[in-house]
Amino acid sequence: MNKLQVIQRAKLYMDMLSEGLDPVNGEAVENDSVLQQERLKKCFAFVSGILDEIITTGGLVNIPATESSVIYTKKKTAFSMDPQRRNNIQITDNPISLSAFVKNINVAVDTESMEKLSLTTVNKWLLKQGYLTESKVPAVINRNVKMTTHLSEQIGVIEQTIVDQKTGETKTQLLFSKQAQEFILNNMDAIISM
Repeated sequence: MNKLQVIQRAKLYMDMLSEGLDPVNGEAVENDSVLQQERLKKCFAFVSGILDEIITTGGLVNIPATESSVIYTKKKTAFSMDPQRRNNIQITDNPISLSAFVKNINVAVDTESMEKLSLTTVNKWLLKQGYLTESKVPAVINRNVKMTTHLSEQIGVIEQTIVDQKTGETKTQLLFSKQAQEFILNNMDAIISM
C-alpha cells in the first residue's frame, strides 16, 4: 500500500467515525461509546476534510492560521535528574521489571516540562556497558530478547522464566533487585548522556 492509499484509507476511517460507524467492521458504534460524542464526530469530520484536501492537492494544504487556531506548545527539556528528584524515586525491596522501574523514575519528574526517560535509553546503555546481552530467540514471533551477563548478575539483575498468559510461550523476564535499581540511579548521568 503506497502513501496515497494509506491516506485514502485514513480518510475513509475518519468519514466512518464521523458518521458513528466502526471503521473495522462497518457496524454502528454503540450509543454509550466515547466515539459517539458529537465533539469527536466533528473532529473526525474535520480531519477527513484535511485528508481530502491532501489527496486532492497532492499534499498541499491551505489552513489559514488565525490567532485562535494556533496552538502554542512549550518545547520540553531533555530528561535530567537532579539529586532531589533522585531521592523521590521509589526503589522497591522486591525485584521489578525494568519498564516498571523506568515508570517509577518518570513519576518523580515533571513530564509536563521535561521529556520522559525511555526504556530504550536505559536498555541501550545496559547493553553497551555489557550488563545485558541480546539474543534472537525462536518464538511465535522471532524477536530479540535481553538476557543477563556475568556483570548484570553482579549488580542484582535476576533472570526468571515465566509463561506468557496470552500465548503460552515460555519467556525469560529480567527483574531488577533493589541493588540493581540503585545501580541504575547511580549511573543516571551516564545513561542519559548516551
